[in-house]
Amino acid sequence: TLGNTDTLTISKQGSELFYLYAWKKFVANPVASAAAFSINTVLIQGKHYGDTVKAGQPVTLQVSLSLPQSRDYVMLEVPIPAGFNYRSKLKGYNSYEVHREHFEDKVSIFFSKLPQGHYTFNIELMPQFVGSATLLPAHAEEMYFPMNSGNNTKRTVIITQ
Repeated sequence: TLGNTDTLTISKQGSELFYLYAWKKFVANPVASAAAFSINTVLIQGKHYGDTVKAGQPVTLQVSLSLPQSRDYVMLEVPIPAGFNYRSKLKGYNSYEVHREHFEDKVSIFFSKLPQGHYTFNIELMPQFVGSATLLPAHAEEMYFPMNSGNNTKRTVIITQ
């Protein structure tokens, strides 16, 4: 177990195979991180922007991603709040997007090369149930260098009649 400021150095000699296994730890209240990627999410229902939406009316989850420099092999994961279903599972419109997967709890968007700049992605949703739900942080990372990552913070979404 390593702390936030601990370092680990690994070296290998010889021709035998070497495997290293690492994983991420759950963080209950993540803080926004924008070192490699700056991410913002907003719910749009009609002309209303905000975290209060009406059940049974279409909603667009708009994700804004900014990169201070070009990145290769990027994965963007956008959680779907509980109580929401997909209105449609449209493929991306962005020319850099190579694949999009719709899971029950998130949408994963993949890029082979993403130049420096600002990008916007839309996910079409339908709020089903009245109540409150947590919108977990969206997360972007370089797949082969996951330490180059960024995320926003979690929020509470209110679904009304």
